Amino acid sequence: MEKPRVLVTTIPEAGGGVRSMTNVIIRLLMERQYEPVVAYYEYFSVAPELSVPFYKLPWKTVGAKKVIAYQGLDAYAIGAWLPELEFTNYWPHKHWRKLMEHFQYFVTVSGNNLAATPFAFTGKPFLCWAATEADGDRNDRISKFPFHRRLLDYCVNSWMIRRYEKRILRAGRVVSLSRSTARNFHRIDPQYDESLILPMPIDLELFKPSGVEPDSDLIGFVGRYTDPRKNIRLLINAMPIILEQRPSCRLVLIGSFPTPELTKYVQSLQLENRVEMLGPKNNQEVASILSSLTAFVVPSHQEGLCIAALEAMAAGCPVISTRCGGPEEFVIPGETGVLVESTGHALAAAVLDLLRNPEIRRKLSANARSLIERKYSYDRVREVFWDNFRQVFPSSN
Repeated sequence: MEKPRVLVTTIPEAGGGVRSMTNVIIRLLMERQYEPVVAYYEYFSVAPELSVPFYKLPWKTVGAKKVIAYQGLDAYAIGAWLPELEFTNYWPHKHWRKLMEHFQYFVTVSGNNLAATPFAFTGKPFLCWAATEADGDRNDRISKFPFHRRLLDYCVNSWMIRRYEKRILRAGRVVSLSRSTARNFHRIDPQYDESLILPMPIDLELFKPSGVEPDSDLIGFVGRYTDPRKNIRLLINAMPIILEQRPSCRLVLIGSFPTPELTKYVQSLQLENRVEMLGPKNNQEVASILSSLTAFVVPSHQEGLCIAALEAMAAGCPVISTRCGGPEEFVIPGETGVLVESTGHALAAAVLDLLRNPEIRRKLSANARSLIERKYSYDRVREVFWDNFRQVFPSSN
């Protein structure tokens, strides 16, 4: 008997939260003997031969290719018409339509809900798991565009993307990664049900306290810290303030290869011996480092959730976070961590308080682990996912 096949639209495989989310959905589907097949728009910068920009419209057509991605699955990298417009990236042209003919079940996993466009615009029933609203996912990136691209975005892209986003919210079942995202979706579309939340499960066997006291002078952050949303310079700016009172404190950054600009910035503050940028690490290495930290610090402008902060809490590490959306769901002041304003002095004060008070740190650590066990276990997420899946596909097993 053939396994029922599920088309999963997402983004190209890379580090970060969407990759983790997609792997969760793949695992859940395979547990029930479904066969997931992944498809995504391949970035023009990576595969220009698949897409048709404005200047090639008269003589070129959109392409697609079969690849292997996401745990060795069959996957399809698909191009787009006018990729510079962005809202066209997942427009259901012939390659999408031909692919969808071979599937009964449709799931989207992405940073925002736009990867569900092929389903929403062809009337397919679908379940979408989205980390954040489109504006939150794009604003910092847009700010780095050259003037002509910002003008194009203001006049065309942003307007069209908001229209697409609202249409997708109404066309299928969109579940949010966090309460913060659900509130933003409700703001976009007042008909959106804010209770539609699918938490991110955390591997409680991998991410767990080490059983020994953490390094009393070590703080850290894990994530793509070269992403402007992560606002990593705010954390770096807090270090000289911390070092004035705690000269032995060290900061480790994990998840990105440091850029020359960031390296020069650290050097300009004379922090080369206090800030270590370790680059990407595997899950085992990350888990070990997290359990050794006194505090995990989130300096972000915006977070749909911040999965790494949840992993830190599972490892028994309290989280100090700015008020940036997602972390406000699980960083409970005085119970599991500390919420601060987005200033270097506020971050520094919170870090120093934890470094000086190991008893408070131990209390926050125990509560953080307990919260993850209650709300972010695989068993809990499995139950919520299949409840939502059956709502969309009543005939599913």
